[in-house]
Amino acid sequence: MKHYNNLFQEIITKENILLAHKRASKGKQHYTAVKIVNQNLDKNIELIQDMLINQTYEITKKDYRYELINDKGKERDLYKLD
Repeated sequence: MKHYNNLFQEIITKENILLAHKRASKGKQHYTAVKIVNQNLDKNIELIQDMLINQTYEITKKDYRYELINDKGKERDLYKLD
């Protein structure tokens, strides 16, 4: 098994966070949330980086809406961010 050292230091670089944002927002530029983030992109990237470094990033369940969907005969749990 291959071991990776100091991976967290690579993850929290501004360049990596910006790349993750670009990949996640690809094809979604018309979404309101993406437009809001892009208005102050540098500030938001720094904010995300600070939250990761300080381990203060939280996801709360109240922000998500749950749906059970039928996808080609398979039931799937779907969580949508409100």
